[in-house]
Amino acid sequence: MELQTDREILVQLSSDVKHLTQTIKSFGEDMKELEVNKINKMQDELSELKTWKSQFGAVLKVLTVIATAIGTVAGYLISLLFK
Repeated sequence: MELQTDREILVQLSSDVKHLTQTIKSFGEDMKELEVNKINKMQDELSELKTWKSQFGAVLKVLTVIATAIGTVAGYLISLLFK
């Protein structure tokens, strides 16, 4: 069906504009959802890294205490050998 009158063309154009507007709005909402999901994933990963860093720091402190204890015992034993 070919449009004949100005009114038919205007009605068709109005319909096309409404459809385009809905498509753009839907696209914008989808993009927003993708960004929110991406940000949430990044926040989860950062939280996981912070937890790992905290745990690593605690392990490092424990290893330092153990190494100090071993050094102290070794120093004591060496002093007993050279008496």
